[in-house]
Amino acid sequence: MSSEAAHLHCRFYREQFPEIDQCVVALVKQVTDVAAYVSLCEYDDMEGMVLLSELSKRRIRSIPKLIKVGRYDTFMVLRVDKEKGYIDLSKKRVSREDADALDEKYSKAKTVQSIMRHIASTHGLSLEEVCSKISWPLYDMFGHAYDGLAKLVGDNADLSILDKLDITPEIRETLLNVVTRRMAPHQLRVKAKVEVSCFDYEGIEAIQRALIAGRTVANDNSQVGDDESLKATTTVKLIAPPQYYIVTTCSLRDVGFERIGACIEAIKESIEKEGGTFALKQAPELVGLDEEELAKQKREEEEESESESSDSDEEEEGMGDADIDESAFAKAHEE
Repeated sequence: MSSEAAHLHCRFYREQFPEIDQCVVALVKQVTDVAAYVSLCEYDDMEGMVLLSELSKRRIRSIPKLIKVGRYDTFMVLRVDKEKGYIDLSKKRVSREDADALDEKYSKAKTVQSIMRHIASTHGLSLEEVCSKISWPLYDMFGHAYDGLAKLVGDNADLSILDKLDITPEIRETLLNVVTRRMAPHQLRVKAKVEVSCFDYEGIEAIQRALIAGRTVANDNSQVGDDESLKATTTVKLIAPPQYYIVTTCSLRDVGFERIGACIEAIKESIEKEGGTFALKQAPELVGLDEEELAKQKREEEEESESESSDSDEEEEGMGDADIDESAFAKAHEE
């Protein structure tokens, strides 16, 4: 590694070594008859060792299926010898919950480190110096530096955070620019298609009540406080009776699927109580991965809307109390 490259290498966190029982992400570098050797991505590629007996709780039939050179994997720290720099790891002791939690943490940490590296390169500083002044203090303050940086963007940006960092006005400006560019929330969309029918005397009203119930549940942001990333907006759009699109717009994938799932369950429960029927015709799927995808989706929906308008003069959007045109809704169902 050249001196310039080394200048831009540093561990993610203030601690030089991981803690025992901590889960870490590592790149598999070598596999022998006795052990696998890996480099810890969050700790400046420090070497760790995984005995083959620590790969799986089951009988090992094929080592390449469990661990492979060039693959990133999650391991749990068993022992740390800080004097000799030895780190023993285990794969079989990592639970699915541990791995999922680390995936999110590591993804955020990579974003943070990329921002720190950009600042270091821009201002001719070592990455460790930049981390010691920005990301490590933010880890101390917020648990994860990503969460601290996220508070610097958006409508409720808290720039007072920068006053707590020992940085020059020039670095402050670079930090704000790169954070705004890389961490501005991108809206995702989760979409599902359902069929809702009710042939009772008050069937139309029953369908309205069911759709409103689903929309109300999905749009309840009262439990998330001021965290904009956990908020979502859900709409229900009439395609043609008895089919509807449900679309949830949000910043986080998991939030979108959770909200649209709650909407679907509420609609199903409500309409079945009224004697109607419910069917999920298209499972929830992510349709807005980035700005280009969102633009494409918007164009498709506009084209779809124009096509549908030629077959029906009435189309229902929003399905909320203030949005419902009952006469149009009834007319569409009568047709």
